[in-house]
Amino acid sequence: MLPALAVPQERKRDGVVYLPCIKPEPRRTVGLVYRPGSPLRSRYEQLAEAVRETMDGHFDKALKKAI
Repeated sequence: MLPALAVPQERKRDGVVYLPCIKPEPRRTVGLVYRPGSPLRSRYEQLAEAVRETMDGHFDKALKKAI
């Protein structure tokens, strides 16, 4: 398996056939973990929100381009 973002743009030259996984569609869960008493809790929450907003729909678009 290869992430869609890692599929080269010029696929015809490398002699490899890239096929998408249909069902079940592979997924990945990413988590952010910190100590309960961390003084940086609010910073971590801000980071999590920024990542969520930035990545929303990004990987779905990349997968469509790779196919």
